[in-house]
Amino acid sequence: MGKFIGGIIIGVLALAGGVYAYLHYGLFDMRADRPNGRLEMAYMNDAMDRYAGRHAPKVRNPLPLTDATLIGGIAVYKSNCAGCHGGPDMPESALGAGFNPPAPQFVKDAPDMPENQNYWIIRHGVKMTGMPAWEKVLAESDIWKVTTFVGRMGELDKLSPAVQQAWKGSPAVAAPPASAEPAPGSEAAPRPAPTPEQRRGH
Repeated sequence: MGKFIGGIIIGVLALAGGVYAYLHYGLFDMRADRPNGRLEMAYMNDAMDRYAGRHAPKVRNPLPLTDATLIGGIAVYKSNCAGCHGGPDMPESALGAGFNPPAPQFVKDAPDMPENQNYWIIRHGVKMTGMPAWEKVLAESDIWKVTTFVGRMGELDKLSPAVQQAWKGSPAVAAPPASAEPAPGSEAAPRPAPTPEQRRGH
């Protein structure tokens, strides 16, 4: 039994030494324009999903689900995110395609993570992907606004005409004035789903 365990330990150390030498001597291809293998992509995508699921705090969005919040999120998205993730005038971003792995193209493949995980990723970024941590760039309320919008990109056609117009309009849109927003982390009542009248902008 001792020899068996010793063999396992030696095998693990040899594997670790091989990985170290592979990286240390510059054998790992670091070019961004090199396609990743299926195993590499599957492993890293799964690792990211599992990490976000494990570490993203179970926080609730403190902002109300209103046109003002969504239009504010559109303004933040167009100014900071569309260049890599695509926008109404550029559904597929050439810049985003130049990253390795490529940046997700949200216009064609909307995010499907829970809202708290989208918030966590936007706030803290993702290592070695080109996705920056926005916590020192955007105000906390702006992170929540863009989180709110990104989570509803898959149902743009169901949002109000005002929100759809803000999305299809000029690259820089100004968010309409809104009432005071609760501080992030404060308890907020669950937001009711928008009524048909609200969706029609009435």
